[in-house]
Amino acid sequence: MRILSCLLLTTLAAGAEPLTSRELLNGPGAALEKVVGARPGVIEEGAAVFTDRAFTYHQPPAGLKGLSALMGSINGGVPVTVSKDGLLTVLTPDPTIKGAFCSNAAELEARGFTWVQSPAQFQLFGESAVDTVRMYQKAVTRGESFTFKKWVVLAGVDFAGQDFFVPNARVARVVEALNADATRLDAKLNAQDILVNRPDYVVFVPRQPRDKAKRDPARPGDTYNDHFQVIEHAGLLYAFWTQASREADSDQHIAFSKSADKGESWSDPVLLAGSPNKKNPALLASWQQPMISTSGRIYCLWNQQTTSRGPHCGQMFGAYSD
Repeated sequence: MRILSCLLLTTLAAGAEPLTSRELLNGPGAALEKVVGARPGVIEEGAAVFTDRAFTYHQPPAGLKGLSALMGSINGGVPVTVSKDGLLTVLTPDPTIKGAFCSNAAELEARGFTWVQSPAQFQLFGESAVDTVRMYQKAVTRGESFTFKKWVVLAGVDFAGQDFFVPNARVARVVEALNADATRLDAKLNAQDILVNRPDYVVFVPRQPRDKAKRDPARPGDTYNDHFQVIEHAGLLYAFWTQASREADSDQHIAFSKSADKGESWSDPVLLAGSPNKKNPALLASWQQPMISTSGRIYCLWNQQTTSRGPHCGQMFGAYSD
């Protein structure tokens, strides 16, 4: 009976005329409990809208320009809970536009949000009519919780409690380059992973796509990584790691890269030992152990198969830099 009552209330609210306003509501923005995967954003022309799409804001109306925005995935589905009373401003596709299947308007109206008609709708990004949005606002209170489906933009949010990762300059350059790379599959997903994992340095970003069907068997497998080590000598950084398409796959090998500028940039990886790719498989290598002498000579020991049917990476081999 309680469930039926809730369903009836939701249906009645959804069928009623929405609350409307000709002006933006006044008041400070609400704060939210930490939202997983979110990043700080701002609503201004040319700024990014989502963390996993290349869309940028078109020409936001005056009332929205400069407002903070909580950047997240276009797919939504992440619960948000109010941690401090205030206004919650939500942008979502106009449901009256043909083909706008991703609108949260009905749910927002059922939860008591006001449709702010200044303007009633506007182009948020791109040129497609389905990206025309409405703006909704509500004075929310601590403890209220919402789960928005694809897609919404949360604007005017107080960032208190979000604990955002702000990458240092060298990591930010990598993220920016990935987000701008339209030729590389999964570039933006890799950029998002970097922000989630919060590194101080980025030595190498996989070049093979995550979709196995799209990988090039003539190129090194690099979607799996393990046993990553960096050593330093005389101002130079040396990185060693094992990589493959997946653990113990037929293209598993040991890679090496170096930096002469304290980790600002890294050389293209070179293969030290093991199987370079699936098109031309060789004997697998793994578990490298780098060392460096006082003279500056670099040593690397590793385990490697001796026959294609031998024990997995069972024999020890080694090499040195000169």
